[in-house]
Amino acid sequence: MTAPTQGMPYSPAPVEVVAFIGRILGHEWPHSEAERVRVFEALGMHSPQRPTEDAEENIGGIWVLKVPLWAEVDARWSSFRGSLVLITLFLYPQPSEQHPQVLEKFAELRTELSTYFSPPTETWGTEAMPAARWTIGTCGVELYCFNKPNSVLLLCIEDLQLARVAEAAAVADSAP
Repeated sequence: MTAPTQGMPYSPAPVEVVAFIGRILGHEWPHSEAERVRVFEALGMHSPQRPTEDAEENIGGIWVLKVPLWAEVDARWSSFRGSLVLITLFLYPQPSEQHPQVLEKFAELRTELSTYFSPPTETWGTEAMPAARWTIGTCGVELYCFNKPNSVLLLCIEDLQLARVAEAAAVADSAP
């Protein structure tokens, strides 16, 4: 995971992150590699790694993603059978558990997401490790606060239907 930018460990601002999520969800979710490339380019996102072109070979995978936020953010994207399933941002990483500023950033991001979209459709977790989910059209946005062994916020944007299909395939593949 990328270390926080020196002197600016709590960048980007939550409002910048939420505006970026809004731009992602403002595009029709890509359902092919060509569409993914087009949407990523339109959003200023860049992945130095590319999946194989054969959708049958490319059952699933996770690749590094560069995102256009003011601060350096560790990000990943994953696909299933040639279609984008998930974009994940790792925000505000700190090398200690239960870092109070990371919990504060969770609260700020949750408030910004609720203001921009709507209140979360579901919340769970504990006071030290809260989580929330929003359903926005055909997509889900999930925010998690992890506090062990390090502190970090995990923000995921996914195609809900494709995520269910990918999860079912993973379960079927792991069955004896």
